[in-house]
Amino acid sequence: PSTPKPRHTPSPNAKSGGIRKRRRFAKSKLSPRRRIQHLPRSRLLCSAAGLKSKNNITHKLTQRALGMSLSGRRIGPDFLLPHIKFQRCLDLSKYGHNGTQITEIITSDELLFGLNQGGVCVVFDRFTKREIGCLNRHIDNQQIRSLFYNYYKKCVITVSVNGRALQCYSIPVEDIRDKIISPCVPMFPSENLTYPGFVEFDDVNQKILTYSVPLAGQNSLGEFKVWNMMDYRYLYTFKGDISDIKLSPGMLLLIYQKDQKVKTSSIPLKLLDIETGQVLKEFSPLLKKNTKVELIELFSEKILIKQQNESLRIIDVRTQSTVEVPRFETPISFSFLFNRSIFLAFYQHNVTAWSLEGEMIASFENLSSTGKCYSKVCYSKSHEILLSICRNNNSNNNTMMDSSQDPVVSSESESAVFSFSRVQTGDRICTIGGDQSHVPIQLRTVGVHPLESVTALFFDENVNEVYSGNQYGFINVWGC
Repeated sequence: PSTPKPRHTPSPNAKSGGIRKRRRFAKSKLSPRRRIQHLPRSRLLCSAAGLKSKNNITHKLTQRALGMSLSGRRIGPDFLLPHIKFQRCLDLSKYGHNGTQITEIITSDELLFGLNQGGVCVVFDRFTKREIGCLNRHIDNQQIRSLFYNYYKKCVITVSVNGRALQCYSIPVEDIRDKIISPCVPMFPSENLTYPGFVEFDDVNQKILTYSVPLAGQNSLGEFKVWNMMDYRYLYTFKGDISDIKLSPGMLLLIYQKDQKVKTSSIPLKLLDIETGQVLKEFSPLLKKNTKVELIELFSEKILIKQQNESLRIIDVRTQSTVEVPRFETPISFSFLFNRSIFLAFYQHNVTAWSLEGEMIASFENLSSTGKCYSKVCYSKSHEILLSICRNNNSNNNTMMDSSQDPVVSSESESAVFSFSRVQTGDRICTIGGDQSHVPIQLRTVGVHPLESVTALFFDENVNEVYSGNQYGFINVWGC
C-alpha cells in the first residue's frame, strides 16, 4: 500500500522557508552564526519555539509566559499595559431571555465565565474564545446568582436560588471543559439558607461563612458556621444576637446588637481567631450618644468606626490607640487591599485610597459615574494597579461619564477609555481604548460603544487581558 502523505506537506510550487533563510544570509555581510546573534530577543524566542511570524498566537502566548520584552528584560506593567487593545466580542445576548446585562465575570486558568442578569452562565475557552457551553446544565438548569472560583480545588462554586433557599454547587473545571455532566450534589445540605441566611466566600483566609436560619417553630437563634475552603470541612459554630460580621486576614469581628435596656454609649464587639474560633479579645468602644453608627469595619488589626457627622476613628486592637480622620465622608462601600495595607473608599463619583494611619494617599477623580461606581473599578491581584473607566478629553483631568447619556455610539461615547493607575500614588500609567475604529459588527447592530454601559469588569494581570461586560449581553476582550 502507498504511504500516506504527511499532514502538512507543502505543495510543489510552495517556497521553502529554509531556502529563503539561506538567501537572506547569503545577501548579508554577516555570517549566519553572527547574524543569529544580532537578531532581537523576541525573534530568538520565536525561532526557539519553531515559529515563523511574530503575529502567531502561539508566539504571543510564549512571550507572555516567559515574561520577556523586546529588549530581553522582565516585562513590567508599564511596558505591556499601553499595548492592550480591543480584540474581540463574545455574544451572550442570545441567552438573555430574563435579562441580558452582564453581572459577573470570572476566570480560571483555561476558562472564562460570564453571568448575565437572567441567571445564565456561559463558558468560553480563554485562548481560542470558543464557546464551550452553558454552566446551568451542570446544576439542573437552576438560575445562578453568583460565581466563585475556588483556586485551591480547581472548582467553580455556583450560588443559585431554589425556591426561597440558596444552594451552592462545586463543579470541577475539568468537567466543565470536557463537557462532563455529573450528578450535582449541593454543598452544605444540613444548612437552612433561606432569607436572611447567606453564604460568604473568604479567599484570603480560605474560609467559607454560612448563616443558617432556624426552622419554623424553633425559638433558637440562627447559627453561623465556618468551613474550610480547601476541602469544605466544617470547623466551628458560633451564635448570638449578632448584627454583622467582618472578615479580615487571620481574624473575624462579631458586632453584637446594642442592648436597648442598658443605657450606655458603647457597642459590644468580639474578635475571634478565624482558624480556631477562639476569642482573642472582647471590648466595647465608646460612642457618641444619640448619634447613628454609619459603619464599622475591620482591616487587619484596625477597627474603623464612623458615626453620622463625626470623624472617622481608627482604633488599634492591640494598643487601643485611636486615630481620628476629620471630614471623612461615609463611602458607599469599602475594599481592603491587604497586600498594600491600604483601604479604598468608593463614592458615587470617585475613589480614594487611605493608609491605616488615616492619611489619604491617592484620589481617583476621573471614574465613571454611571450605575454603581465600584462596578466600573477593579484592581490587580497584587493590589498594585487600579483599572477604571473614564473619559478622555485630551487633558490631565478627565471628566466623568454622565448617567443620563443615551446608550448609542456618539462622539462623546467614543472618548471613553480604560485608565490604569498606581494604587499607592494615584499616578496614571496609561489610558487605552480611545481608538475604536474596529468596532465589531455585533456592537454596531445595537449601536453601542465597547466601553459604554459597562456593568462588569475583570482584569487579569497574568496574561494582560481585560474583560468588560455591558448591559446588552456582550463581553469585550482586550489584550496585547
